[in-house]
Amino acid sequence: QLYKQSETYLATIVGYDAQTDIAVLKIDGDEDFPCVPLGDSEALQVGELAVAIGNPLGGFEGSVTVGVISGTEREVDAGTGYQMKLLQTDAAINNGNSGGPLLDAHGDVVGVLVATLKDGQSVNYAIKKSYLLAFLDGATDCSDKIHEHEGEVQAEDLSAVVDRVRDSCVLVLNYR
Repeated sequence: QLYKQSETYLATIVGYDAQTDIAVLKIDGDEDFPCVPLGDSEALQVGELAVAIGNPLGGFEGSVTVGVISGTEREVDAGTGYQMKLLQTDAAINNGNSGGPLLDAHGDVVGVLVATLKDGQSVNYAIKKSYLLAFLDGATDCSDKIHEHEGEVQAEDLSAVVDRVRDSCVLVLNYR
């Protein structure tokens, strides 16, 4: 089930990658949901702003933490037994944030929150867009729904970016 604010939606898994623990869900019904464009995780520089959105408290509001990109090519086993190069950020990531977006300063998704270093402080990881696109291209029929960022970015303050993106986030509960 997916929860968005006070609404509940049923969804089915249309693609799953066990190595990265990423799934694509299809929401049952005809409602149109807002989407957030994908940014360029390969162009990120260490020190750039990073914004994490998730549901660490189990609520439906999408908590927000802000930090920086701490690394762009961290070779890590993110708990899946599969070595991959991940983005590292010091934006706080807690239980419940997994699967949420990691955003750049423009509000574009540059990664998917996946792990935190258990014995570290503020050492958190996100799967890069390149892994995400490779999975989506090979495992699902939703490539026509992917919107990569195009053109110049309109200047927005961080609160406007957060408001726009939070409307695209949902809490996923698995009852299997």
